[in-house]
Amino acid sequence: MNQNHTNFQGRLDFIRNLLRERFGSDVSTTHSAFQPKHSVLTLLSAKEAKIDPIQYDPESPFKYNNFVYRITLPSPPSAARNNSSHETPQPGTVPLPEGAKEFIMRLTNPDAEGMHAHTRVENEVAIISLAATALSGFKPHVVPSVYGWGSAAPPSSQGWILQELMPGALVSEAFDSMPLEEKKSILAQMAEILKALQDFQLPSSIKQYGGVTFDSAGQIVSTAMTSVGSGPWPLYEDYFRDRLERALQQADSNPYIKGWHANGVRKRLEAFVESGVPAQFKALESRDDKTIVHADFSK
Repeated sequence: MNQNHTNFQGRLDFIRNLLRERFGSDVSTTHSAFQPKHSVLTLLSAKEAKIDPIQYDPESPFKYNNFVYRITLPSPPSAARNNSSHETPQPGTVPLPEGAKEFIMRLTNPDAEGMHAHTRVENEVAIISLAATALSGFKPHVVPSVYGWGSAAPPSSQGWILQELMPGALVSEAFDSMPLEEKKSILAQMAEILKALQDFQLPSSIKQYGGVTFDSAGQIVSTAMTSVGSGPWPLYEDYFRDRLERALQQADSNPYIKGWHANGVRKRLEAFVESGVPAQFKALESRDDKTIVHADFSK
């Protein structure tokens, strides 16, 4: 069985229990046996919630970073269940809008390659919060709201995010067939969004480079980079040095390139890390800037 599909039933059970916990014990869920070529699960009763995997291929050879589901409740949560005024809101979340009954649920994959669990959910929620503020002037809004989340840090092994459903289409799939004028319009909107992210002044509580998380007061602060597992770094230059040094360490374990020690290549690379990187950053005017980085803008 494919590694992504191994715990398929367990993830559905986790979502079902989470829905019951958040929206009441009277909410049940249903699903049919998953068929590889069908991503929509069958709704058997009007009183049951529906869980639909999104862009899920049980035969995919690549490990998913997240498992994504569309959640449809039979009816909006009652006002009593949705009223959390007596509780301290989670950082990065907003109240559930009245009448909402469709959501996106994202479950982290504990076996994802290159993802470090300790603050990966917190980093994503914090970045969503920052991006929402940076792009608050765009109408309609382009960043989905977050309604709740759970950390993937030990002792938990299952992180999750419950967020707003925002239907749309992948630009990468639709762009080629668009008329030229429509392409120009889309690219102009992309440029405006990226410029807004670049110009956004991050909170002063973010003092270093790397990932972000929430402190005990709910402020967004610097932390290790989830896709690297190290950091944060006091200087942007330190981030690059660390990445290059890690790449060289990985090269040492490669039986084919053997760390590039032959013909003095490794010594030249180490000399570049030691003196070449600082020289490059010395002339970089933006070396002290901090900004939001979106590494997969087409999604």
